[in-house]
Amino acid sequence: YAMHEVLGKEGTLGRESETEMVLTRYLGEKLMAFNPGLPMEAYQDAIRTLTATSSSAATLATNREKDTLHKNGLEVTYRNAKGEHLKIWS
Repeated sequence: YAMHEVLGKEGTLGRESETEMVLTRYLGEKLMAFNPGLPMEAYQDAIRTLTATSSSAATLATNREKDTLHKNGLEVTYRNAKGEHLKIWS
């Protein structure tokens, strides 16, 4: 499928470069499907949290942290229509 991948936001997998490990296009689609009705800000925050890396953390520790987030969910904060900050588990 991606043997001759076209890079770019509208490319084959939506990656800007081959170094991107998370397919954020599909991650975003699934976040919206599993958690419908949230503001875009909540989905974007979840993607940022799931894709963030720490240059000071060991690779194994980062992998364990991300694995835990994928299994147990993550807390996302966003503003609702009334301007109130809400937290959800995604």
